[in-house]
Amino acid sequence: MNSHRVSYATFDHFDEFAASLPGTSLIVTPFALPPFSAQTTLLRFDEMVVTTGRATPLMFTGSLSAGSARLVLPLEKTQALRLNGLMVQTGDVAVFGAGTSYDGAGCHGVNWASLVLPSETLQPLLKGSCQSSLRRAGAHAVLHASPRNWAEATSLLTAAAQIGLEDPQALTVAEAMRGLRADLLEALRELLATARQSDAARSKAIVQGRQHIVRAVEDLLKAEGGEIRSAKDLCTAIDVTPKRLRAAIEMSFGIGPEHYLELRRLAMECAVPGIVPRHPSTPE
Repeated sequence: MNSHRVSYATFDHFDEFAASLPGTSLIVTPFALPPFSAQTTLLRFDEMVVTTGRATPLMFTGSLSAGSARLVLPLEKTQALRLNGLMVQTGDVAVFGAGTSYDGAGCHGVNWASLVLPSETLQPLLKGSCQSSLRRAGAHAVLHASPRNWAEATSLLTAAAQIGLEDPQALTVAEAMRGLRADLLEALRELLATARQSDAARSKAIVQGRQHIVRAVEDLLKAEGGEIRSAKDLCTAIDVTPKRLRAAIEMSFGIGPEHYLELRRLAMECAVPGIVPRHPSTPE
């Protein structure tokens, strides 16, 4: 189902799914080939896009466009999601500033809601010392909100998408869209007003240069995928020790480098012709 304001889509190929998501360039790799499946509902405002969706287990790397920020909330009844080396779970919200590079995995599948919006729209909603740094381009954080505000925000995001599916004509009324937009921004303001850095984010050990290693590996696979046969080859090519490579890949995707290499090679072999996922090689 598609209209000017709302669209619903199902996917059986990961490249087509990746290409459909707004405000970002994205490379998706399934944890199993085949089958892959995903469903998304997109609700478009003039400058914001609400997305709700679910997908079979996958890992990903990507980046936001220069003017776009993004908030991601894992919905209930889903396992924790890895984002930029941190675990995101029920009650959390991941916040990404404009142009942020990101990576992660949903080893048991993903069920999420997200909002892509201009960075200047997000900035007034960010309060307190732990959020002020998110105003910088490329910044990101995992925050834990109050249960009530988190539940209200996720309920409104999913309800907005459902309204679009069940009554798309309602979204053609300018006043209704303005009211819904205002409700969404107010829910996000209240969500972020109570949000603090999550315990997982505070306690997680940081692998120095983690994202730089992940991006270097991806760039190498795109350039010389057929020549890279082992994790040892990766270490030699990007000049990193086996210990650091393993730590970076495991923290990012929850699997070891040999398994990661195998999955990426399979995904590249199954790529859809004409769809070329891209991301910049931007270190942390």
